[in-house]
Amino acid sequence: MLRNNYPSIKAVNSWLNLYNTALSLFEQKGYHQTTIRMITAEANCSLGSFYRYFGSKEEIILALYERISEQLEESLLE
Repeated sequence: MLRNNYPSIKAVNSWLNLYNTALSLFEQKGYHQTTIRMITAEANCSLGSFYRYFGSKEEIILALYERISEQLEESLLE
């Protein structure tokens, strides 16, 4: 999820804001039509903040896959 092993609450909230904003824009406009600038503008964050938490749009999709995988694993263990 986050690159830092001990993120602050603010860092977690910033990450979630960017992540959720990106997923919403991907759904609305499509992955390829959504730019990082669009994500940061909608999330009210700077480009620097985006790159602090994600190296690219692809990392957001990888984070989504990771979350889905974790949820699937949890449901299988129940």
